[in-house]
Amino acid sequence: MAEELTDVDELTADDFILGLFAALTRRNIPTVSMREEHFYEAIEASFRRLEELQSSDPGIAELTFRVKLDPLYGDSAVVRNAVNAVVQRTFLSLDNPEFVTIRSKLNDRQAERTLEHLPGKPEWYVALADKFVEVRTAAKSA
Repeated sequence: MAEELTDVDELTADDFILGLFAALTRRNIPTVSMREEHFYEAIEASFRRLEELQSSDPGIAELTFRVKLDPLYGDSAVVRNAVNAVVQRTFLSLDNPEFVTIRSKLNDRQAERTLEHLPGKPEWYVALADKFVEVRTAAKSA
């Protein structure tokens, strides 16, 4: 008897960044600076949350990337490359003068539709945004 094959969507780093910023847009947070002291820690925490969500609901989407912060610089090439890729697709922009402020170019309706069409579940991206905001808020109040 042949084993049944199922199509599992691949969730890429680009999808992760796009979904996170679409969910942040829905929360009325259209800009985030990569220069914020805890930006990359918040991204990494959001990725860890995504891993939890994906493992509790297997078969929905397969993660094709990992976010690991550089031990010396505290940043992530995977995240930088994904941000640049989503900028090239014109969903985000990097604002002048230093190109470190990420701005969502999605309106609320576009953000909602984007979340509906990304691999995984829309509520995953909402949970990622929750975790991102939680880590940023905790870092600012510490």
